[in-house]
Amino acid sequence: MAVRHHFMPFCRLVLLFLLCLPALVAFIPSMPQTGLDASWIQALTHMDGKKFGLDIVFTFGPIGYAYMPAMSAHGASIPEQVGLAALWVVVAWRWQEGTRSPWLMLVGLFLSAWLGHGIFVRDTFFMLACCLAGMLALREPRLDRVLGGLLLAWLGLMKGSFLVMGVGLAALLLIYDLWAKRFPTTFLTFVLCWVAGWLLTGQSLGHVYQYWRGLSEISNGYNTDMAINGAIGHLLVYLLFASWFIAREVHACWQNRQASIAVESLILCFVLFISFKAAFVRQDVHELIAFGVLTGLVLFRASIRPKYRLQLVMTMCLALMAIRGQVDSAAAARYAASEAVATYCQQFKSMLAWLHSPLALQGDLAAAFKEGSAKIRQQLGDFQSGGTLDVYPTEQSLVFAIGAHWQPRPVFQSYSAYTPYLAELNRVHLRERGADELLFGLSSIDGRYPSIDDGPSWPTMLALYQPAEMVADRWLALRRAADRPHEQLRPLAGMQMALGEWVALPQSRNVPVFIRLHLVPTTWGRLANLAYKRPPVYLQVELADGRKIRHRIPEGSAAAGFIVSPYLESVFDIGNLWLEKWPGRLQSAQVLRMKVEVDAHAGPAFFEPMIGLEQFEIHGYRRQQSLPASLEAPAWMARELHIVTQAPASPVASKQGGYIDSVQQSGALLEVNGWIPMPDADKVQRLFVAVPSRPQSYQVRAIERRDVGNYLNNKNVIHAGFAFTLQFASAADAQSASKDLCIAYQSQNTDLALVKSDRKSCNRFLK
Repeated sequence: MAVRHHFMPFCRLVLLFLLCLPALVAFIPSMPQTGLDASWIQALTHMDGKKFGLDIVFTFGPIGYAYMPAMSAHGASIPEQVGLAALWVVVAWRWQEGTRSPWLMLVGLFLSAWLGHGIFVRDTFFMLACCLAGMLALREPRLDRVLGGLLLAWLGLMKGSFLVMGVGLAALLLIYDLWAKRFPTTFLTFVLCWVAGWLLTGQSLGHVYQYWRGLSEISNGYNTDMAINGAIGHLLVYLLFASWFIAREVHACWQNRQASIAVESLILCFVLFISFKAAFVRQDVHELIAFGVLTGLVLFRASIRPKYRLQLVMTMCLALMAIRGQVDSAAAARYAASEAVATYCQQFKSMLAWLHSPLALQGDLAAAFKEGSAKIRQQLGDFQSGGTLDVYPTEQSLVFAIGAHWQPRPVFQSYSAYTPYLAELNRVHLRERGADELLFGLSSIDGRYPSIDDGPSWPTMLALYQPAEMVADRWLALRRAADRPHEQLRPLAGMQMALGEWVALPQSRNVPVFIRLHLVPTTWGRLANLAYKRPPVYLQVELADGRKIRHRIPEGSAAAGFIVSPYLESVFDIGNLWLEKWPGRLQSAQVLRMKVEVDAHAGPAFFEPMIGLEQFEIHGYRRQQSLPASLEAPAWMARELHIVTQAPASPVASKQGGYIDSVQQSGALLEVNGWIPMPDADKVQRLFVAVPSRPQSYQVRAIERRDVGNYLNNKNVIHAGFAFTLQFASAADAQSASKDLCIAYQSQNTDLALVKSDRKSCNRFLK
């Protein structure tokens, strides 16, 4: 019996370690790729010598590379991850020794990992780690309190949200220790270990304030600028179970009336609230975080309190409902249960390979790293950087692939410059310490106004840089001029504009118009933002050619300022801004009038009816008579998009061609990518999009598809790609369109043809 008494806890420790290791350690690290997420993941491995809070202001901290590890030229950070996972497991093991049903905790961890599949498994596990560290620190053994403070400090050095959780839990534990007349071991351990880690990673104590200020701005800005709405049913299911869980905690506190029980419940509710904000402010696949954390917390409680047995069954139902909900979502199909299990098994297999032969696995990873970098270099063609380089708005992977010296702005991905403070940091950096060369693209997220990200930096960029060449028809290469003229923002009439009403803009020929919009939330709007989020804000503009276009404008970015006119649709349009006389394409894209609008039911409740408007003309930058031929927009970029909401009485397409590669929904926004054959590369291509309901606005652009041209060995289809966004009135309309969307195409010398897709319902259009 004595042997069994010691053997079973040891078995649980080993099982816990093996269960968590594949979820916490990326034995298959992220390889070089283009794209928003892939770029910031790669960038976190290139922070040597960078001062956080001064050189870098981002969501992650000095050891952020251990959060979502990427392969770099220096290798992967697998040992650091294993060390963090080992500390996590020791804390969980120490905590489960005082439970009545420790196996339930293992089940909870497994379900949490399953629900938090992908990049979100780390948020799920690390939030549960913060919770376990806090509850462990309530116990009497000093070792438990030291371990709790150490884990909170380590996680706080990794990511800003974990630091906020660590500070909140450490402060709560300090109050409890002082009340219970205990030495504040956890609080002091947390502070000393965080400071020691900060210094050991090469940071300075003099930058701590700037680091905290930056994290505060990012946290506040994320809540307003990144918010999107998802399925209301998922939110209601979560709130139902979370309310039930909180009610049980309140009931337990009322029955026991012990300070330790009350503090433990406060810890659970605090972690639950943070996970709720992380999941439902940006309600897409992020909601997996909240379901995973809630499942873990309920099963942790069930391992302590026998009365939670009924709750175990309810939690299983919650897990199944959450997974089922994600499988039904077209935007999150890759997060289906089967895919989660397959990924977990692959990670487990890689873990065994690393334990057996770490050097052999590193060799395979290095080969894959070189292959990924080579593919990125192919996208850039012959482009080479002769000095320091930065990329706007994202796509930092390009810099690393060509081996250039990266000179990043503080908020190195433009969409994250959420507030005027963050945007000004980037503008000042661009003027004082900007890179010698910029690769400037035109893309954003969530259907934002094309020129709103890093808006204040655009006038500075016009003044300090000159267009040099076009790279792969996707990025405009800019080189820093020898002199440093100051941009001039000449004020026009300032005014107040009413929410939801049209306002005419001053017509300045061949001069960009820069505006700042100051929306003022009501008291209810501020409270809603603190507890949940405010509704998104939109800007609708009417162009000189008669088009009306509607985009989202983040509140903080709108207050910082951006170029509103002309409306820029491609990088070629950006290059034309340097011309003394704009071409007809840019003249017709000048904005005649605009209006700011919110959902008709929510606007008056969340925002004051009047909006502050500042208007400026941009002067003081060197204009040119003409641009190099490579900077002229090619004919193949012409695309026309026509919306069809009623199916024709009889089939209209005689053949099929091309392919719909992806249809992604983000709230009320639908993003579609694909390609079509280009028999007449110099003719306008017309796209006909059939959807159940008409979108409020849309935008279409042509993109280069060298992969298609190389695969088909046909140079005429290199420029065959298309991408368009449809902005619907509601998320329900967008979801319906994502399931029933069909596309046809036609050029001057071809009949109407159907774009191939996986949707069998589209075959009704074929003759």
